[in-house]
This record gives sequence, structure tokens and C-alpha cells, in this order.
Amino acid sequence: MPGSRPAAVIGLVAALLLLLPACGRRDALPDEPIAPPEPSASPEVSQKKLKEIAAALDGYIQVGNGLPAGLLGPDAKAPGLSWRVQLLRVLGHRELYDAFEMTEPWDSPHNRKLIDRMPAVYARPDGKGPPGYTHYRGLVGPQGALEPRGRHPADPPRPEPGHALYSLPLPAGAPDGTSHTLLVVEAEEAVVWTRPDELPVGPGHPVPKLGGVARGGANVLFCDGSVYFLPADTPADTVKALCTASGGETVELPGRVLPK
Repeated sequence: MPGSRPAAVIGLVAALLLLLPACGRRDALPDEPIAPPEPSASPEVSQKKLKEIAAALDGYIQVGNGLPAGLLGPDAKAPGLSWRVQLLRVLGHRELYDAFEMTEPWDSPHNRKLIDRMPAVYARPDGKGPPGYTHYRGLVGPQGALEPRGRHPADPPRPEPGHALYSLPLPAGAPDGTSHTLLVVEAEEAVVWTRPDELPVGPGHPVPKLGGVARGGANVLFCDGSVYFLPADTPADTVKALCTASGGETVELPGRVLPK
């Protein structure tokens, strides 16, 4: 019947909407790191990203009391937003920083809306991978350089949601030496950039899997601000020693000239 055609069309549209894949919705973000595309960037191109992050961290240290280690979440205990969000102020993204609700976790309805606004410095140089995901992750744990160890001295005695977490100031936070301790690396698995999901290091943890961005290895940032390319065949023991800030190891890398 002619009068039934509009109803049929509406029913068909409704059925198609129900079949839309959940992966296309921002509220369906996976909770675990995802496998990246094949590494395709040259080491030199991807190093520029880490050097920009290094400059921002140095600027942050100048105005703070240590390295950023995230923000306290609603329970005033667990981090709510990553150190990458804290760096926005130094990276020239103050407006984006102010848009976050610092008293809410990274995946709150409000903060989730900002994930797609990830600055280019955190993205893969080749432009591949899902939007809002980054390979640039810090090293945390009892021996990690970005392990949260306290609050900013200006914070009140009792922690409250939204207050900043800091690691120990350098070089006190790297007993092995800033030139022998990694700070941020290109991780094999990408994570949502606002999520405080870093690479655990220290006793009981496996050697972090690096790579995922540059061909043939991974670029890494040391606590002294220098950037180095670690070939994919670097021994696991060497990577493990470099990842810990207080493991008692001193590692010399081929061709690396230490900053004076």
C-alpha cells in the first residue's frame, strides 16, 4: 500500500543503525593497549617527536619540582590523567589543557570527548594508527623514572582529586645516572594518550617491548635529555638495565656520545 512505504523506510533505517559496529563509537574504546601498524618511519623522523617531548619535560622541570607523573583521580589515590596531559601547558596547548576536568578520570564522559584532540607531537610520524593513540610512554614502577612518589609542595597536606603527582627531581630520581636511565620510549603497543598507562619496570616485570614506530628498532629518551636509537637486536639485559633508574647498572651504548 502507498501509505505504508514511509513506515517501511523508517524501519529499514532503524535496523541499519542497530547494525553499526561498536568500534566506531568513542564510548567503545578498548581498555587494553592495541597492536600498532607496521613500523614505517625513519629513525631520524621519529626522533624529532622525542626531542620535542624532551624540551617540554625540561621546561616543566624548570617551573615544577620534578617530572610529571600524572594526576590524582576521583578517589584521590589512583592517577586520573597521564603526564602527557600535564605537559600540554608547556607544549603550547594551554587551551586544551584547560578543557580537561582534572578531578575526573581519563575516561569520564567529559574527558573522553578530548581524546581525538591529541597533539601531533604524540602521534606516529607516519600518520598511521587509530586517532588518539600514542606510542610515547614513560617507565614506571619502584625503579622507574616516572614513578609517582609525591605531590607538588604547593599542594595541601592531604591529597585531593585533580592534584598533580610528581616523581623525584632529577638527578635524585635516577641514582644510576641521568645518562644511563631511560625516561620515555617508543613502546611497541599504543595506548590512549590521556590514559595513565605506562610501561612497568623493576623486579617482577618483564623487559618492556619497544618499537612500533621506527624501522629496525626504537628511539628512546634518557633522563639527561638525549635521544638515542636502540636497534631491535639490542640484548634484553641491556634494555632492562637502561629502563631502571636505581638498578645499579651502567650501560655504555655503541656510538653514543654523552652530554657534557
